[in-house]
Amino acid sequence: MKVKGSALRSTMHYIRDHYPPDQVGKIMDQLDPEHRKLLERPILVSDWHEAEILVRLMKAAAAVSGEDGRTLWARIGRQSCDDGLNTVYKIFFRLGSPSYILKRGFQLWNNYYSDGVMVVENITDQGADVKLTKNAFPDECMCIRITGWMERSIELSGGKGVKIVHKTCVHRGDAECTWRGDWA
Repeated sequence: MKVKGSALRSTMHYIRDHYPPDQVGKIMDQLDPEHRKLLERPILVSDWHEAEILVRLMKAAAAVSGEDGRTLWARIGRQSCDDGLNTVYKIFFRLGSPSYILKRGFQLWNNYYSDGVMVVENITDQGADVKLTKNAFPDECMCIRITGWMERSIELSGGKGVKIVHKTCVHRGDAECTWRGDWA
């Protein structure tokens, strides 16, 4: 599976903003030399990269920082959403409601991930179900990152009291990944 450079770039943005330089260095030292080289130069958001690089980077950040990985990976997902607001998609968040974002936003899935089909179902003004089929994420940390992205995108489009539950996951033995989102 491949991810767009924007995913790597926003993860590095988070790491550089939240950790001192010596910790950033230790995180980078955990990576393969070729991955470290890639991440030390400017990352083009339009380039495709192996998702495994992103997984290793997020896991290294959790290991070096001592933070709970699940919490960290969700925060990295939120950062990814915030970084995405510096693009043409900013207008979607300003004009749309959470249900509008969910209906249209996930049509863009394959602009960022090479595999998987994301479907939004049971959309109301206060909730929705999301299903990811044909998921080739190499690790559950990617699913948790997506959970953080969903939460932040709903907040930015006007949702209050957002709660996202990652109900099923291929990495926990389920057939597909599903989420339930509720908001006011």
